Amino acid sequence: MFCALVGKIGRLLFLSRVASLGREVELLVLG
Repeated sequence: MFCALVGKIGRLLFLSRVASLGREVELLVLG
């Protein structure tokens, strides 16, 4: 259960990081 919780949190952090990076790239391209 602990491993599953860590995996879920890690996935959320990874997704949020990818989303923020994508947004920055989008701003650079559009700007």
